[in-house]
Amino acid sequence: VKRQFRSATAEDEASRKVQRQVNLVNEVLETFKEALELKTEEVREQLDAKVKEVFSRIFIKSYEPELTDSFQLLLKSKAGIAIRSTGENQVLGLSFVGAVSEIAKQIHQRKAKGGDDILGDGGIYPVVMDAPFGSLDLTYQKEISQALPKL
Repeated sequence: VKRQFRSATAEDEASRKVQRQVNLVNEVLETFKEALELKTEEVREQLDAKVKEVFSRIFIKSYEPELTDSFQLLLKSKAGIAIRSTGENQVLGLSFVGAVSEIAKQIHQRKAKGGDDILGDGGIYPVVMDAPFGSLDLTYQKEISQALPKL
């Protein structure tokens, strides 16, 4: 009986130790998930603001892009979500690509100055397009051609 009691006590102690380790791992996992959610929202907000900035340099109508919580890119008018033409889709897509490119460049510049950025090294990436102006009217062709060198 004493031997069984000692064996059971040792097993209970080992079991409690394993359970504490499991609990600790779960706490660390939750902390990482929370940090990821916070950083994801921070990046989404930064990207949303940059998309709006780039879009406003090109687009002359009173529409505004919006990057949703699920990173869906919408185009809104005062009346709600706008029905986009092919040309408007191109401008919206270019605004998104330009925003990502500008943010990557900013991260790269911060890293070059010795900053520590959790998003990685960033970089300077060229924007390469195949026939970007085909479905745009002349006004937007001009606006995009002026905005492209800044992207």
